[in-house]
Amino acid sequence: MLAACGGSAAADPAIVSIDHAGFRLTVPEGWSAEPTNNIEGQLQVVAFLSNLPLNLRCSGSGAERHCREPNTLAEGSMLVTWLAALCAGSSCTPPVGQPLLVGGREASLVSGSTVCAPLEPTEDETYFVAVTPQRLDAIVVCKRDAPDSAEGALRDMLEHIDWRTP
Repeated sequence: MLAACGGSAAADPAIVSIDHAGFRLTVPEGWSAEPTNNIEGQLQVVAFLSNLPLNLRCSGSGAERHCREPNTLAEGSMLVTWLAALCAGSSCTPPVGQPLLVGGREASLVSGSTVCAPLEPTEDETYFVAVTPQRLDAIVVCKRDAPDSAEGALRDMLEHIDWRTP
């Protein structure tokens, strides 16, 4: 059973509730999810997701849970680092990219990410999501020869996010 970062365990092992960041998602079978609450300047890392097991060093619980970022990317893996940032005005608009919706919210998909660089991925991309008029999330995806099935599973997961924020 995956524990929710908001302090309560999910009833269904496939459902992960990231309460402190205001969303719930269904993690596909075989995927790993690790809620965290790492704050780095204006950015908050709210979760790590992967199509392979995550072996992160974590401490604390609930809103005080902190996990160290992965420092390697295994062959055939996809690592998702979910970032949330408070913003105002035009800084809350997703950057120019492929327009799409993530859980019904305005978003764009942009190729590349500096977050992935230390992991030496074969491919990386970022989904920018306008969560509220004061919050822009960056869902950073780092891949090392990840299978097409992982890409499909991620897109399905993002399409069905249950936002808890108005």
